[in-house]
Amino acid sequence: MVESSRQVSSAFHGGTTRAGFLLRQLEKGKKLEMPHARSMPAIGERCHELRIVDQDATWRIICRIDADAIVIVDVFSKINTDHAAIGNYLVKK
Repeated sequence: MVESSRQVSSAFHGGTTRAGFLLRQLEKGKKLEMPHARSMPAIGERCHELRIVDQDATWRIICRIDADAIVIVDVFSKINTDHAAIGNYLVKK
């Protein structure tokens, strides 16, 4: 892995174990599928999104899988929006 585990783990609270597990699976050559990962061909060849559910947020790790390394491109939290609650609020206004 190119990115240090310290940089990745600083983004998570309880999801570090899960993130490490999924990254280790990729290093071993395993193919991950939904709900844990999905291919991101729009970003580039061999690019994938890992999905980590943490106690405070749902995280995404964008990475590229090369023969000799897993390159972590970005780590960010995904904010889930309750669209039904927003719709109910707007109807009441």
